[in-house]
Amino acid sequence: SPILEQITGTEIYSQISIKVHERQRAEREKLELLSAQLKGIQVLCDEEETAQQANLREKQAGESALFRQLEMMRQSSLWLTTLASLTKEIADLESRWQEMEQ
Repeated sequence: SPILEQITGTEIYSQISIKVHERQRAEREKLELLSAQLKGIQVLCDEEETAQQANLREKQAGESALFRQLEMMRQSSLWLTTLASLTKEIADLESRWQEMEQ
């Protein structure tokens, strides 16, 4: 440290020392925060992990089934809309046909 003071000057060495201590304090605070967050994480045993994975697969299968149902309902809705449009068109054509026959 005395050699460093002679090379860099006491003031610069003091500034460097202050910056090092500030950085060390900031990094220590980050480490403490990460450690606290890590304590909040619960590690599952193998059986719990297997059960959670099975539960996830079950929910994903249910989601897929719901998406298939939704798509079928969309297609049914489109079909009904088309049917209503064609029914109206038939009624309009029949009406025009009757007008032409008179």
